[in-house]
Amino acid sequence: MIVDIQHVGIRGYERDLGLDLVLLNPSYRLSCQCCVDGFYQQYLWSRGKKGYRQLGIYNPRCRVPVEVELERQIRKGIVSVVLNPANHGYSLKEAKRTVEYVKRKKLNLYLYTKTLSLEELEELNDGLDVKLVILDPREEISPLSRESNIYFNVKDYSGDLPRKRAILATFYPYESEKVARELLSRFSWTFDNLIELVNR
Repeated sequence: MIVDIQHVGIRGYERDLGLDLVLLNPSYRLSCQCCVDGFYQQYLWSRGKKGYRQLGIYNPRCRVPVEVELERQIRKGIVSVVLNPANHGYSLKEAKRTVEYVKRKKLNLYLYTKTLSLEELEELNDGLDVKLVILDPREEISPLSRESNIYFNVKDYSGDLPRKRAILATFYPYESEKVARELLSRFSWTFDNLIELVNR
C-alpha cells in the first residue's frame, strides 16, 4: 500500500498520483489568513473518491470559535488536525485552546514548526496525550525525536530517528511529481507508520 501526505485537491492542484491512500493537507503553500478554505476545497474535490482522508485545519485568529469550526470538520470525517503558525500568522500560545480541543477529541496533531523554538515545542508536548507529527523537522528540534509520541517527516530530515516514528509527506503537488515519486520509492518503509496514525 502506497501512502502519502499531499496538498492535492486545492484549486489548481487537482492531479493526483493514483496512490492507495492520501492524507489531504489543506495548508496553503504561502501565507494566508483564511484558515479553512483549503480544507473545504479538498473536501469537495475528494468527496465520494476512494483513498482519501483529510486533515482538519484551524487558525486561532478565526472569528468562528474552534469548537464550532473543528466540529464541522469532524462531521466531514477529518482524522487529525494540522496547524501552521508561520503561514497563518499566529503564535503557538494563541493555539492553546485549539490544542486543548484537539486533545479532548483525541485527534492527532500535525504541525509546521519553522517559527517555533525547541522550548515552545517541548512545552506543547508536555502533557500531550495524542501523537504529534512534525511536518518540517530540522536539526535544532531533533531532541524531540526521543519523545515516544512524536513523529518526524523524513522528506528533508536526515537526523537520528526511531524507524517506527518516521513518516513521509512529499507535499505533492507543491513538490514535483518526479521528486514525489522518488521520495515514495526511497521511503516506502515509512508507509505502515502513517497508516497506523491515520487508522488510530
